[in-house]
Amino acid sequence: MLRHLPLITRRIEFTPLARTPLPSITARREFAIAREHSSSPPPVDPGLPLSDVSDASDVSMQSDDDNLSGNILEEDSIDDEDVKIIPKPPGEPGRPKSGGYNLEQTLSWPDAIYQQVVNHVHREAHHRLETKKSFKNQSVKQIQAICDDAVNEHSILRVYENAWPVRDMPKLRLKYTSEKIVSIYDRISA
Repeated sequence: MLRHLPLITRRIEFTPLARTPLPSITARREFAIAREHSSSPPPVDPGLPLSDVSDASDVSMQSDDDNLSGNILEEDSIDDEDVKIIPKPPGEPGRPKSGGYNLEQTLSWPDAIYQQVVNHVHREAHHRLETKKSFKNQSVKQIQAICDDAVNEHSILRVYENAWPVRDMPKLRLKYTSEKIVSIYDRISA
């Protein structure tokens, strides 16, 4: 015959803990493009005549498409003293289920900026690198030249340690192109 153990307590009470703010996973920085979308009117110099004030407000009402021409972020938008360098996340790009990360989601840039930088890096990689070879078989000098060129062209890249987004973009592109070449050779030889 089985005997049950006696109840030690009749009721268990759970009390909720005080909510704490979530930890900051990545360094967040507000870039100049966010200030351009501000709904507040631009500051007005009291010494300006009224005609100059109306001209200043007309400039602030330009469409966003006008601001996208050329480089999206101005050179002066990032001050060297205020910048927190963003380290590379752990893992490899393009492998989010294997301990890596999705580059586009990790950067969390607006689509226009991301596409502009990716197109620039892919264009440079196509001109300077051998697309039949993987990233590790490329010239270190050529990869560094692509990184330097991209950082000079796009000021948003200056806040990233060792320009890791620029290094990851050709790495992903070369992985795709070299695997495509191998699959073509496999089909031909089969």
